[in-house]
Amino acid sequence: PSSLRTWWIRMQMLARFIAVACLVHGGNAGTNTLSSRQLQPAVLHRGGTSSGSSSLVAVRAGIAGGAAGMLTNGLLHPLDTAKVLRQKNPGQFASTFGCLLTTARERGIGALYCGVGPAAFGAFPSSALYFGTYECMKRKLGAFSRRFEGSEGRRPFVHMVSAVCGNTASSLLFVPKEFVKQQLQAAAAGSTEARKTALEVIRTTLQTKGVGGLYTGIGATLLRNIPSAAIRFVSYEEIKILLRKDASMGPEAYVVAGAFSGMLASGLTTPMDVVKTKLATGVLSRDLSLWQCLKKIAETEGLVGMYTGVQGRLVWSAMFSAVGFSAFEWAKAAMDLSEEPLPK
Repeated sequence: PSSLRTWWIRMQMLARFIAVACLVHGGNAGTNTLSSRQLQPAVLHRGGTSSGSSSLVAVRAGIAGGAAGMLTNGLLHPLDTAKVLRQKNPGQFASTFGCLLTTARERGIGALYCGVGPAAFGAFPSSALYFGTYECMKRKLGAFSRRFEGSEGRRPFVHMVSAVCGNTASSLLFVPKEFVKQQLQAAAAGSTEARKTALEVIRTTLQTKGVGGLYTGIGATLLRNIPSAAIRFVSYEEIKILLRKDASMGPEAYVVAGAFSGMLASGLTTPMDVVKTKLATGVLSRDLSLWQCLKKIAETEGLVGMYTGVQGRLVWSAMFSAVGFSAFEWAKAAMDLSEEPLPK
């Protein structure tokens, strides 16, 4: 389909942009080729220096995070579409993977890419803000913590607070992007005539509900994303440190650490994801409180309803985190974005 060709062309343009950005920002590395050694996690040593000022770190980490988020969202969008459709109407599909196959067979592959534009291109600014804030906070909090004796055990706290700050900041862009994306994904189950463009969804929402309409489900989103971010980043950083003790482990350590942390965080926060999806797609009224939403789901669908789509969500999150964290670490290495030492 023409929409898929357009998406593929845009992804190629993104790849070229990332390559140019890496060459420009990676000048300090002394080479334009990424070796296995460069992809190894940075050795953290007391008294290390940053790769630049806080503003430069934020910009470079933002570019790395934005590129990783855009690439990951584009690649895994079909599975995310199936998850959204299953959560919107659990009775229509027996499983997330069944939804994936049924939608592709009945509506065509293109239906699985509904909303891929807002998802992929909207992921760049939100992911840039997310990772830029995370990296800056991680460095500042790490430097502050080292001023005091007995810093043993503070490293997880540094990562947790940094992740919460990054997630909260990115929610300003992430929530509207998710709302538009899920509106387009939900249309994949309807008729062709019912489909709208991203601009039409935004225009209609602003006219009928105002700016607040684009932030539908923000409460459930924050209650899902903040704990998820804390669990995801703390577990990822700790697993990565554990794996790099094995001298034989290379860049695959990022994949393993990312996949495990993604599954752990997503499994524990699935009920909030179900509520967010039902609010964004109009299944639940915006007038209901979070507790009322959970109660209604439990009454109509049972406890199992709170974990609708958990299978696809676990797989998607494992893949998302594995690809996302690996791409982020690769981009950081390409830009010679060295790490500040953290409390051991």
